[in-house]
Amino acid sequence: MKPAFTLRRVLQLPPKPGNPRNSEGGFVTLRDGRVLFVYTRYYGESWDDHAPAELAARISTDGGRSYLPDERIIVPNEGRNVMSVSLLRLADGRIALVYLRKSGGDACDCRPYLRTSSDEGESWSAPADIIGLPGYFVVNNDRLIQLSSGRLLLPAAFHRYCRNAQGRVEPGARGDVHLAPDDRLHADGAGGFVKIDGAVHHAVVGDGAGGLPHRLDELGEVADTARAVEQAVFGMDM
Repeated sequence: MKPAFTLRRVLQLPPKPGNPRNSEGGFVTLRDGRVLFVYTRYYGESWDDHAPAELAARISTDGGRSYLPDERIIVPNEGRNVMSVSLLRLADGRIALVYLRKSGGDACDCRPYLRTSSDEGESWSAPADIIGLPGYFVVNNDRLIQLSSGRLLLPAAFHRYCRNAQGRVEPGARGDVHLAPDDRLHADGAGGFVKIDGAVHHAVVGDGAGGLPHRLDELGEVADTARAVEQAVFGMDM
């Protein structure tokens, strides 16, 4: 069956010397109607998932149909790299920015951090460690949601990393998703965890009544979810 819509490429961010990869991001509509797009911008020579990266922003003034060429770095590299952006307009009017920060010599510490903006993305608060514990927590882009009750939920897949016989650090069994409810996503106020077995890269949505979210099906996601995006042209269709 032919789709009822037509896809059109509105932005291309091809790799180039010193910028080997541009990766997933998130969107939020600003109060003046502009669209803020924040994504992961790799720098240096490597496009690997653990290579150096920062968070960059671009603006659309026509509802996402095109993007201005100006690129602004809003979160510099804070460890090994930063990636996997979620943007969300909160009920109190602020914009929430959640992203992963990888740290450690072998990048075995990967945790989500939260910043907020009260001036439409012009400046951001200091980062807050959401989990508050060391570990490798995978949160894909655009996953943060706020329920009608005001509660925020963030799905995070926990991986147990260990050293193999050759001393190399590698992931253990495929992670489970833990939905971490917390009113403000501060490290000192973490709520309980709701476990979903055998899932990693699933999106979640609210149930429409302020309750816990439903997990969406995979809908054809790539089977090898740990594979890096090799020298691909990052683009958006709409």
